[in-house]
Amino acid sequence: MVTYRQLHDLRLGTLKKAVSDWKDMVDDLVKLAGEDGHKQGTNAAGLAKKAGGADWSGNNADVTKKFVTKTAGEFRDVLATARSVHTILHGLHTKMKAHKEALADVVANADKSVHVTASGVVEPRDGADPQPTQKQIDAVVEDIEKVLKAAHTTDRGAAESLRHEAKGKYNFLSSRITDFEKTRQAVKDADVVLKLTAKDPGKLSNTQLDHLNDWLKRSGKDPVFAERVATEMGPKKSLAFFAKAMDLDGWKADGHGADTKAISTRKGLLGELETGLGTTLATASRSESGDMDTWKKGAIGVGDQPLTGTSQHKPIYGFQAMSNLMRHGTYDGAFLNKYGDALVAYEKKHTGDVKDPGPGGKSRKNVLPWDSLPSYAQTGQIHFGPGSDKDAGLDPMIGLMEALSHNPDASADFFGGPRGESGQSGHSHFDYLFNDRPWETIADSGGGDTGRNALADALESGATGHVPGAEPDSLVHTPTQARIMEDVVKAVSEHPYRLTGEPDIGDNLGRMAREYMPDIYRGLEGDQSATVQRMYPISGDAAVFGEHGDSKRNLSRFLISLGQSPEGYGEILAGQKDYAQGLLRHHLDPELQAKIPESDRFESDEKDARLRAEDVVSRASRQSGYVTGALTIGRQEALISEGLEHDEKYKEAVTRTGTWGYSGGATATGIALAKAASKLNPVTSALVSGVTGGGLFIGPSEWGMHNMPNEGAEKAKMAGEFWSRASADDIKIGKDMGHGNFIKGEYGEDTWDTWVRSGSADGFNGAASDAELMGTELTSHDQVKTLPKIDLGQAE
Repeated sequence: MVTYRQLHDLRLGTLKKAVSDWKDMVDDLVKLAGEDGHKQGTNAAGLAKKAGGADWSGNNADVTKKFVTKTAGEFRDVLATARSVHTILHGLHTKMKAHKEALADVVANADKSVHVTASGVVEPRDGADPQPTQKQIDAVVEDIEKVLKAAHTTDRGAAESLRHEAKGKYNFLSSRITDFEKTRQAVKDADVVLKLTAKDPGKLSNTQLDHLNDWLKRSGKDPVFAERVATEMGPKKSLAFFAKAMDLDGWKADGHGADTKAISTRKGLLGELETGLGTTLATASRSESGDMDTWKKGAIGVGDQPLTGTSQHKPIYGFQAMSNLMRHGTYDGAFLNKYGDALVAYEKKHTGDVKDPGPGGKSRKNVLPWDSLPSYAQTGQIHFGPGSDKDAGLDPMIGLMEALSHNPDASADFFGGPRGESGQSGHSHFDYLFNDRPWETIADSGGGDTGRNALADALESGATGHVPGAEPDSLVHTPTQARIMEDVVKAVSEHPYRLTGEPDIGDNLGRMAREYMPDIYRGLEGDQSATVQRMYPISGDAAVFGEHGDSKRNLSRFLISLGQSPEGYGEILAGQKDYAQGLLRHHLDPELQAKIPESDRFESDEKDARLRAEDVVSRASRQSGYVTGALTIGRQEALISEGLEHDEKYKEAVTRTGTWGYSGGATATGIALAKAASKLNPVTSALVSGVTGGGLFIGPSEWGMHNMPNEGAEKAKMAGEFWSRASADDIKIGKDMGHGNFIKGEYGEDTWDTWVRSGSADGFNGAASDAELMGTELTSHDQVKTLPKIDLGQAE
């Protein structure tokens, strides 16, 4: 506590000088970091810009570029720290000056009969007549204590803030304190929260729990508050407090929850606690301090320990508590990966066959540790936040997947990491979670749908570099992101039921495929030759879906499987048509071609302009036809299996997924990509510029399927008409792309149309031929065999 003498005698000159010195430091660092608008020359911003634009190769691409970029980022962190320290010191000086003046005012305005000594003792003034009453003395004492208490809060707030800034173990923190008053309040809030969390959570009244939630909500994103709460509670107590709060049985046993309304109110408050505490710990996890390193290690260390109950009766393990809290906020990526590694290892080691006790006990195979106890010995629900109506929170892997979906970089590292010491498949987290793990076994956990949906969200995040469903800023993919996409395509190709048996994940996989359309078009060519690479330019790292013929086979099976999901079908159909149009502009617009180095331009075997144009149009039309044909077979499969009324879902999906964000504007190769054009090489930059200049494909006509009889229709007839209409629509779109855009004097509309029809027909027929190889995997296999060959006359 700040004393009277300390505040009264406080000299602020030295502190004021420190404020001025740190302001000068900030100004100097602004120039050094390149944040003064000058991003050229010798500063961090200029260094980062040069590094990003350099043509790195070999080890430099993986090591040196990352080092230079990280080093440039450190200058920004230094500046952030300097600004924080200046903010703290400036706030401290301002507040302490005010506190000192307030103390002087209290003394000056005290009753004339009262005297305040140099040490702050309030007493009657010598010779005062009349003598002051005790009430008058107490009033002055109270006023002085108010000022000293406020000064103490300011002092502690500054100390906590400065300690926070000094906690970087190896480098400067990237967090920044911009409002001293807010930070000062955060320290006070942390004290209140710590007092409440020191109590048994099952004995907190609803009013107390409501107040706790309010404080967590107000300050949970403040780094000083969050780290103070986390480190003062410690890892085990943080998780145990949450686990014990979720024990509704214990709460009701203490005389609470006598009616449904009371239970419902309590569940709502517990859901808010999950969100607030989860967000607070997420904020704290991003601190680079040694204290938080210890906290994170401890949180992982108690993962396999029951925090409530016993290992044999209604336990809530550390992994379960932490994963439910992870659903909220954005957790540190390194922590998520270490935590995920530990969780996967624990599951693999403890998943096995179990026999329920008693003479009638069932034998269960391949049981996850969270489901190993008989039902009467298991906790009923420990997740009351958003989504708890479908997920009781018993499966900790679901919470981890949601956490990874909020952190794309962490998700990429988690799924794209090493496949084990030998590097072979079967050892990666992707293999375990997508191919092997029994998601649906845990009773009341939300089953396979909820778990696989969370997994698909995490995969989309890792493969695309942004949170699921968001509009992409760039389609430039890293090697790790591309590898995740490769793994998804190959896994679905190997066992299509991994997608067709879980149709709800089709929207995620459809959006992923939409962003990898250049890679898919390239993969359908069956090789990665220089000619193919120039035909389908990719900035960043390309996904390769198999060697030689395996690439086309894997993509065929993937597309047909994806076409069975209305959402996946709509996403990829719209995306591939947009890409086809952008591809034509890239190769056939003279202004765009002029911007591309000659060595990067696509050329046919002969450089004759007409032959080159024919090759471009035929190739683009063929891949468009192939993708549309494969998706059409998938849609046909779904309609024959589910009935024609299922077609309404396709119509809705196509309308909804026409553009990114489900509204007019940006598309996969259009405006969204243009935002990041500065990151792209000249080839892709030209593609971006070209596609944003024209009209964009929104969705196909619905091919008249709603006019056909329902279940009474002959399947073969239905399939044939559906197929023919899809082909005609694909050709019409291809023709429309050229009319008024690319037609030149040496070839007219009829020539262009012939190229489109020929290429599209090749694509459709190729898709049909490849689909026949799927054999008994398709219910509609007999109908695939009867699909009519598309010829040059099949067009609008």
